[in-house]
Amino acid sequence: KAILLQGSYRHWPIMSSPFVVLVVGPQDSGKTSLIRRITDGVCPPRPTPTVGLDMEAGHIAITPIQEDLIDELAAVIPSHGLDFDLWEIGGREPDRRPPRGQRVDGLLVCYDTTKRASFQRATHVLCRMRVDAHLEHVRYQGHSPTPQRMLPAVLCGTKMDEPGSDVVSGEEVQAFMEQSSASGAVMTSAKSGEGISRATQLLALAMLRADADFFSERRMEAVVKAKPAAKAWGLRCVVDGSISKSHGSMTSPWGARPHEPHRGGDAQRLVEVLRTSGQDFDIVAPRTAAQCLQSGLMHRAVHVWLWVPRQGALLLRRYAPDSLKHPDRWGPSCQTEVHCYGMDGDGHASELSAQAAERALLEQLGIKAINVGNLEHWFSCESRNDGCNELLDIYVSPITGLGLPPLELLPCEDVDWVYFVDVFGPEAVDAGTILHMEDEYRSAMLQQLRKHVVAKDAFAAFGDSSGICARWLGSTVK
Repeated sequence: KAILLQGSYRHWPIMSSPFVVLVVGPQDSGKTSLIRRITDGVCPPRPTPTVGLDMEAGHIAITPIQEDLIDELAAVIPSHGLDFDLWEIGGREPDRRPPRGQRVDGLLVCYDTTKRASFQRATHVLCRMRVDAHLEHVRYQGHSPTPQRMLPAVLCGTKMDEPGSDVVSGEEVQAFMEQSSASGAVMTSAKSGEGISRATQLLALAMLRADADFFSERRMEAVVKAKPAAKAWGLRCVVDGSISKSHGSMTSPWGARPHEPHRGGDAQRLVEVLRTSGQDFDIVAPRTAAQCLQSGLMHRAVHVWLWVPRQGALLLRRYAPDSLKHPDRWGPSCQTEVHCYGMDGDGHASELSAQAAERALLEQLGIKAINVGNLEHWFSCESRNDGCNELLDIYVSPITGLGLPPLELLPCEDVDWVYFVDVFGPEAVDAGTILHMEDEYRSAMLQQLRKHVVAKDAFAAFGDSSGICARWLGSTVK
């Protein structure tokens, strides 16, 4: 029986029966003491070594009202909490396996932080457990493409409060995580209890994500099996009786694209959501822009600035009071999110940030990109403000030739030509009428814009009663 998670991942199903966590590791790595601390809150002075498999090592529960709940788990934990049965395999029998056909949901891989050999053996323990899980899956499912649930693991260093607990460096632990795809690494002490709660919570979060991925793959498999062969596999895209030029090659099967709209239909405006992975970002399941703001999810977006280079004039736009983002604030000429599926043609191709910028010009200002100057990508940066977390691509388009075409704005919106320093200078921050911009954003724009501005033209357009033009352009021309 499956239930649905609440919070930002409320579409994730989880099993209502307790999760089974297997505690493994080399001999004398502190597994039994760790379990006693988790379940009873105490550390036994002389624990009896575990022989074989102990399927009644302990039981714990994590509730949504715990004070030390980490933010990632607090966002997805169901209202009734999570239950875990703890099993332990004694370190003297490294080849011991769980009973055949018994589900194991996650691993706590322990090692003694005072012994390098213990850390090295933990690597082999994890590898063996995952190989055994794979062979068990193959034994029951054969070689059919049935999805296999990932077996998440958290590396748990024990005895961190004892002398010599630094024999394994942080770089070695990080390398272990990357090579083994571990979901986390935590230093713990059964005596003091330090790190214990975090280790169990990281494993709980990893098991929820593993369940979510597994159920998604099963749903995808069901979709593919339910479709006729002509739709289950990627074929050339036909629009209005002819092959689409942009999709002349084979595409991925429909089952691998669950959010894709029907060809020829309107695409749902789903946004590319990103998840931090070290110094990089990984793309995760798409959401609507409203869901991103509600849950504080990092997502891709673009800002487009129209400007007159020689004068340093920017077209500033005030957004509507009911705008989803930045209501009643002044900001870029237009801004939007990068959609997972484009709106032109058959609504099938994913959208590039440059295409999103062109779409924003047309939808929000009523002008086509070809009627203004070339859209130039100047830089990218992160922006985080009150739940609106974006990875921004900044585009700038110079107004040349015949000038700015007629604009089509909403009745409650407005635009104004403003000197660039009035937007990105320190006075703009104090005014509080312009949308939030990181210091990196303001600094980069000031640096780029100053290169193009001609002092005479700027003075002629805006004057310099306050001395701003002279101060930022380094000129005293009047």
